[in-house]
Amino acid sequence: MAGYSRLKISLHWLSVILVIGVYMAMNLRGLFDSEQVNDWLRLMHFNLGMILWVVMLVRFILYWVDRRRPPIIPAPPAWQEKISSLLHLVMYGCFLILPVLGSVSVALQADSWSFLGFATPTLGAHYSLAHSFKEVHEFVANLGYYLVGVHALAALYHHYYLKDNTLIRMLRR
Repeated sequence: MAGYSRLKISLHWLSVILVIGVYMAMNLRGLFDSEQVNDWLRLMHFNLGMILWVVMLVRFILYWVDRRRPPIIPAPPAWQEKISSLLHLVMYGCFLILPVLGSVSVALQADSWSFLGFATPTLGAHYSLAHSFKEVHEFVANLGYYLVGVHALAALYHHYYLKDNTLIRMLRR
């Protein structure tokens, strides 16, 4: 087994694209004078976030169902393997909880939004609770920046410094 399956590779890179889209949509919001553009970016943030949730859920299920991992050659020390597993689990946790926190926050503001054309439910007007969910959502989103950065830097470190096949396993099949 030289690399991950095509399915796992495809889902990984789809996740990368969706994460970039989700973060870009939110970070670009407010930079435009047009309320329509800002509303569209907000809606893209929500929709891409929910699509990312589905993709990450599938990836998480695959992570536990198919425990086969292509070996890293040369093999890293056990402590690196443990840190890698922990980082992956925390990233899965972040990207699975973020859309839930965001959706609950919006729903608690009695605000509905359209997910792929379907109106989402609201949970009444509970603004202080909504604010708390939003603060946790933003904290976890910021943590996500760092986790993705560490993940990418670790892959590049393995590829260019350690010269092992860590990165290559996720590039081709």
